[in-house]
Amino acid sequence: MLIVTLLWFFCSLLMVTGTTLSMLRGSSWWMRVWDFPRVQILFCAVALSVVGMLVPTGFTMTNSEALSSPIIRSLWIAVMGLLILAIIRQGSWSIRMTPLVSTDVPNASDDEALRCRVIASNVDYTNSNPDSAMHKLMAHEPDLLALVEVDEAWQTSISEHCAELPNQIVEYRANGKGIALLSKYELHNPQVRTLVLDDRPSIWTAIRMSDMIQDWINRDHTKADPPIDDTMVGICVLHPPPPGLKKRHKDERVSSKPRDIEIEVAARTIAESPIEHWIMVGDFNDVGWSRTTEHAKSIGKLYDPRIGRGFYNTFPARIPLLRYPIDHVLVTRAFCVSHLARLEDIGSDHLPLLTDIHINPES
Repeated sequence: MLIVTLLWFFCSLLMVTGTTLSMLRGSSWWMRVWDFPRVQILFCAVALSVVGMLVPTGFTMTNSEALSSPIIRSLWIAVMGLLILAIIRQGSWSIRMTPLVSTDVPNASDDEALRCRVIASNVDYTNSNPDSAMHKLMAHEPDLLALVEVDEAWQTSISEHCAELPNQIVEYRANGKGIALLSKYELHNPQVRTLVLDDRPSIWTAIRMSDMIQDWINRDHTKADPPIDDTMVGICVLHPPPPGLKKRHKDERVSSKPRDIEIEVAARTIAESPIEHWIMVGDFNDVGWSRTTEHAKSIGKLYDPRIGRGFYNTFPARIPLLRYPIDHVLVTRAFCVSHLARLEDIGSDHLPLLTDIHINPES
């Protein structure tokens, strides 16, 4: 019982410390990594609080005077109080990704027109079977397919799908730095930009809403002729570096600063753009409840389809209990959502995220 009690103290203090560090403002990787496992900390803290109710029984069962002392009892009370506060704090973050709160992006009606299927996928540059991965992604018939970590090995696999997604902007780079956008719709003024780091490109382009309307009518011939609508919808694809990544040729690890700045710069670019309607997509290497992403959403007037629907955790693909929602499709008020899904394993360390978005009639 002595070992169990001491282990309980250690694990409880670890959960409290992680919660505290995640609340502090700072960019050190060892602080920002605690932003990710909120759900895991929440469940561990709840379990520890239940086990903690048995700890006083251990005080009476043990023959150790030190463990039975008033000081240890006072410490138990303090740790239990901190653990409960950690549960409340982690729960306040986590609950936003559940159906217990209202949705951030409204639901589309079943017969809503103008569906645009967006898939965001980190394909993993070490993926040994690009052909299989692309086949699985294309089987879901995306209208917009945003890929990150594409290198030269993916060129043939991507080119083979020019018929389905003929409009492509691709920046092949080694070591997981490549990025691509494949589109059914014509891309206007497509650009590859580096916002913060030279080895972290982003994609910026736009599509016409009239192209979306025409495509929908082509699918459903009972629809009337499309109205003339030259409204542009901006597309931004991001893949900033994760905090904790080792610097090249150094023992140091990257802080969250480059990621935080890139996400904020992208949001400010969207806010200052003459284009009103936007889709911001990619592997942000950041969870949807973090201060960074929340701040960016506020700046760019962007909304997360996950809120009020579910976590849809995408990374790491092969460790379900440790998955976090770091692949995103954020949209402006121009859109509503009819379907959100995490797709099957494509051989990557990330699972793809599928979002069916529609024009919001009220926008």
